[in-house]
Amino acid sequence: MRGRRDATPAEALVEVADTGPGIPAGRPPYAFDRLWRGPRARARSGIGIGLAVVKELITAHGGTVSADSGPGGGTRMNPRLPRAESQGSRLIPAPGTEPRVA
Repeated sequence: MRGRRDATPAEALVEVADTGPGIPAGRPPYAFDRLWRGPRARARSGIGIGLAVVKELITAHGGTVSADSGPGGGTRMNPRLPRAESQGSRLIPAPGTEPRVA
């Protein structure tokens, strides 16, 4: 597995790639569907919700995620998130939590 970071003024990109069997040609859009598993993945453990959760989290934060696989295997995931404004942005604690002060 390898990764790469990149950014534009509007968004951040974190590319993650592996050398596994890849996603069959024409299937990357389905890879993010809940419970979808490729033919080769069905022989392994898992239920096919991992990438669906990734897509939901990225989308909830205003971003996008895409995938592409090469003919020799391996898959590259490309999540993109909008960058926070540098002025006036602040962290909002989760409901029911108190910010910790050091």
